[in-house]
Amino acid sequence: CHSAVPSPAGPSCQRRNERPSRAWAPAQHGGSTRRTGMAAALLLASAAIEAPQPMRVVVAGCLLNAGTHRMLVAQRPEGKSHAGLWEFPGGKVELGETPERALGRELAEELGVGLNLAAVRPLSFSTVDQMVLLLYLCTEWEGEPAGREGQQVRWVSASDLRTGQLAMPPLDVPLLRPVFDTLKNELSCRWDRFGEC
Repeated sequence: CHSAVPSPAGPSCQRRNERPSRAWAPAQHGGSTRRTGMAAALLLASAAIEAPQPMRVVVAGCLLNAGTHRMLVAQRPEGKSHAGLWEFPGGKVELGETPERALGRELAEELGVGLNLAAVRPLSFSTVDQMVLLLYLCTEWEGEPAGREGQQVRWVSASDLRTGQLAMPPLDVPLLRPVFDTLKNELSCRWDRFGEC
């Protein structure tokens, strides 16, 4: 699981000295911008790991159910920072591990699924303080996702996230707009129906 340091003011507030989260999203036309932009993100992640004061690099997966067009989110369990908030599942990239392999390992540990890494697509990234979160779109996996570390999981629609019904950690919040844009592009003419379901 991933999260920034918890806020003393409560889960909906950032720390006073915490910089706002920032997110990058690939262009919705053509593949070159997506590859170039994410390459820059991975370069940033590599530099972050090797920096004198290394940033923590984490990965997360936006699991999209092709049949229902709903996404999987996991609730952070009690005892962890931002407990009770909902996030895209994932975790830390270990030294010498590629982000994609880290994502596959983390989702196997947390959800009991086997990702098809060849079908994983870079979607966006965000930063806050000393942490970088790389988000990937995942559409192919084996097994039924279930919380294996005491966390609750839920399939949600875009409108569930857009309306703020599920509070999310600071690193995940700026990723919502890129996620919505990607889903709208993926679903094309069906967005009006599934975007509001």
